[in-house]
Amino acid sequence: MIVGARVAITTSPLGRAPVNTFCRVMEEAGWPALFVGGAVRSAILGQPIHDIDIATAARMQDVMAIANLHGFAPGRADMDHQSLKLHVGDQIVTVTSFRRDVATDGRRARIEPSLSMHEDARRRDLTVNAVYADHDGWLIDPLGALADIRNRQVRFIGDPATRIGEDRLRILRFFRIAAELGGATLDGSAIDAIGSMAHAVGGLSRERVSDEMMRLLAAPAPASILADMDRTGLLAVIVPNATPHCLRRLERLEGRIGARPSACRRLAALAGDDALTMLRLNRSDASRVSEITRHLVEPDDCDVLASRLGASRAVDIMLVRAAKRGEKIDKDLLARADRAARKRFPVTASDLAPRLAGVALGAELRRLRREWEESGLTRHRSELLSSSRHHTAGGCQ
Repeated sequence: MIVGARVAITTSPLGRAPVNTFCRVMEEAGWPALFVGGAVRSAILGQPIHDIDIATAARMQDVMAIANLHGFAPGRADMDHQSLKLHVGDQIVTVTSFRRDVATDGRRARIEPSLSMHEDARRRDLTVNAVYADHDGWLIDPLGALADIRNRQVRFIGDPATRIGEDRLRILRFFRIAAELGGATLDGSAIDAIGSMAHAVGGLSRERVSDEMMRLLAAPAPASILADMDRTGLLAVIVPNATPHCLRRLERLEGRIGARPSACRRLAALAGDDALTMLRLNRSDASRVSEITRHLVEPDDCDVLASRLGASRAVDIMLVRAAKRGEKIDKDLLARADRAARKRFPVTASDLAPRLAGVALGAELRRLRREWEESGLTRHRSELLSSSRHHTAGGCQ
């Protein structure tokens, strides 16, 4: 039902052309297209909007025809799930038909398209995902869930155990959305059901679990939610040796220096190398987590790390190292890392040639680099070259 309330969408991605225009042309063609789920939830709470989902009574073949007619670029449609990715301007929007589940197996649902928004809402997992908005921002709340969004109350639609049994990944989605909401209240009956069914997450694909975990860890302040996951036994199923207290320390350190959230940094603090064996991360994330954990036991300070790896990677290592050791960190860490990252080792191979070549040249460059780093990145080129001439003249090449 329309609740007589509007959400301010004019200044958000939902209100801008061509996303909003697409919804309007769908309606003009006789198929109302409604924003749904996380985008509407974020708009209500004034949070940044990332992924945009649109639900419609139209079938995908109708959506594709209308999109093509009006110059939008539809991607390949998933006819089994009545869904497609639509290129709308510089954004990718997911458009899905209203659906109802006809069979579930704990991993995936077999669906049929529906003309009923109420049926579509009932099949969604959490109440906070079952609120819709039209292109003018009018809210449609078929399950009376608007209060849950405003109160940041996270609960399943219907019986929690039944909904989890339909798709076990909903356990992780429950916690991930709670983390994204911030300051959420978790439904007690849901926590009880999760506690008794947490082991079932172990049967899910590591890719799906990893995706939810990384999205959870990218939330503004997920430490309290990870602690709730730990209490239910879920965290031990995903990463058995996780240290949620380290994540809480890291979160405080991030706040102290004003560091932006980083899922890789937080995963390194939470699980260390175990994350690389228990989860299936994409290549970039796996490399970043591995780099952080590899440098935790090394003595290099922020300046050396930043000069070698860049500012952001040095900050990640310093923050996780401090969180693991229970140490404090300087408030100016970000500025310090940025200054050090801009410094360049002042000696090149051409400075040492032809006096040195081959293996001897490489060894001397490494020695001079160590000398420069031990000086706090302060030794000048002339000083290093003088040191090189003295060193090699003594027959140490």
